[in-house]
Amino acid sequence: MDDAARACAILGIPPGSSGETIEAAYRNQIKAWHPDRFQGRPDQLDEAEEMFREINWARQFLRQRLSTTAPVEPVAVHEPDTTAGMSFGRWMAVALAVFVVLGGVAVFLIRPKPDAPVVQSAPTPMAIAPPPTNAAPVPAESEKMPVADKNIMRKMVKDEHVDVSESDDGLVLHSNGNTRDSLHTAHPVRPPFVFRAVVKSDGADLRFYYGLGLVIFNWADNPNELRVHDFATSAIVGYPGQGALSPTEWHEIVFDVRTNGMKISVDGAPRYDEYGFYRNLNSTPGFAPCPGEVTIKSVVVEESEENLLAAAKTPIRARRMVPGDLLPTMTAVDGVVVTPGIEGLTLSDGEKFSGDIKTVETFHAPLVIRTRAKTDALNLRLYFGPGGRVIFNWEAEPGELRVHDPITANGIGVPGKGRILPNQWHDIVWDIQTGGMRVFLDGQLRYQNRADYTRLEGAAGIGTYLSHVTVASFVVEQK
Repeated sequence: MDDAARACAILGIPPGSSGETIEAAYRNQIKAWHPDRFQGRPDQLDEAEEMFREINWARQFLRQRLSTTAPVEPVAVHEPDTTAGMSFGRWMAVALAVFVVLGGVAVFLIRPKPDAPVVQSAPTPMAIAPPPTNAAPVPAESEKMPVADKNIMRKMVKDEHVDVSESDDGLVLHSNGNTRDSLHTAHPVRPPFVFRAVVKSDGADLRFYYGLGLVIFNWADNPNELRVHDFATSAIVGYPGQGALSPTEWHEIVFDVRTNGMKISVDGAPRYDEYGFYRNLNSTPGFAPCPGEVTIKSVVVEESEENLLAAAKTPIRARRMVPGDLLPTMTAVDGVVVTPGIEGLTLSDGEKFSGDIKTVETFHAPLVIRTRAKTDALNLRLYFGPGGRVIFNWEAEPGELRVHDPITANGIGVPGKGRILPNQWHDIVWDIQTGGMRVFLDGQLRYQNRADYTRLEGAAGIGTYLSHVTVASFVVEQK
C-alpha cells in the first residue's frame, strides 16, 4: 500500500477526495481517537495515541498532495525583442552561468581521487514495496519468538461452516460458504507472533484470517493478485503477481505479524511486507478455503514469551449477575447457534450466516438498552423495533457505525464511529426516547438523532454476522 492509499484508508475516504472531504474525515477521526478520551482506559490508550499520530500524518500528507497537484495559473509569455540587442539582465545571466561552469571544473580538478573506481549496480526490482519511511521502529529483542507447540493442530477449533476430516497427509478442510469460518487457534493471540503452515489447495481461495482482516491466495477474481484486508482497518489492497499458489503442491506459508506491520513469505520467498498498527489486536488466527478444499500438514504458532506469560496470568472472568438481566430468557432467531459459557452466551452464525437472540417481551419508547458484549472479529449488532439496527465493525466498512432507523429501517453511516477492538469487552447503551435516540460505546457518544418515536414498540435483541459475539448481560430499562 503506497502512502496515498494508506492515508486515505486511515481517514476512511476514497482516493481523489476533495479538501473539504479530507477535513471532514479528519475532524470525525480526531474526535473519536483523541488520547484525552482514553485516559481512563489504559488498555486502549496506546492505540489511541498511535491512531492520533496516524490521523494527523494522513491529513498533512493529503493536504500537501492536493497543494502540489493544484492547477497552475497561466503565465503571460513575452517574446524577446531581437532587434534591440541583448539587455543588461541577460548579460548578467550569461556571466553567472560561465562562473558556475568554471567553478564546477575547478572542484572536479582538485577533489581527491578514490583508490579504485566504485561501480554501483542497478538495484534489483522488488515485487514488494518496502514499509513506509515513517513506519514504527523495528520490534525490540523482547519480541523474538520462542519455540512453539508443534501439535497445535490437535488443539485448533473449527467453525460451523468448515468440514474437517483426517487423511494420511494431515487435516482436510472443506467449505462451501463465503464466510469467515475457519480452523483457528483455540485462544486469541496478540502480536507479535508467527503463524507457519504447510498446506496445499485444490486451486480455490486459501484464506488466512486475523483481527478485522484476512489475506487471500488464489483469489477467485484474480488468482495472481494477493488480496490483503488490513487486520486493523479492513482496508483492501491488491498486490499483483504475489497471490498464486500452485494447486496440489505443498507450500510453506509464514505470516510474521508484528505490532507495527506484517511480512508474508511462501516457500521462503517474500510476498508481502507492509506497515500496520496491530499493537492492541487480540484475535484467533486461522485458515480456510472459500469455497473448496485445502489440506494442512502442519501448523506452528510462535508467540512472544511476554504475551504467553501475560495470557497465563489473565483469568477468565465469570459472568456477573446484573439486576434486570434478560439474557437467560431471550430466544434464538434465524438459526443462530447459542453456546453457554463461563463468560456468557456466545452467538455463532447459523445457516444464514447471521442470527440473533431477542427478548420475549416487547417494549415501547422511551427505553434504554444496555449490554456488555464482545466480538471476535466483525459484526456486533443490536436490534429494536420493526427495523432498528446498530452495527459495530460492519463487514463492508468496520470504521463506519451503521445505524438503521427503528421505524423506517433507513440506514445511515457514521464515519469513524463504528470500529471496536476484537475480543475486548464493550459497554453499549442505546437510549431511545420519544423525540430521538442516542448510541454510546464505553461511555462515549457515537450517534444521535431527532425523530418521532412516540409509537415505536417491539422486541430488543443482539446478534452476529460473520462473527462470534459473546454477551455477558442484556438489560432493557422501560421508562
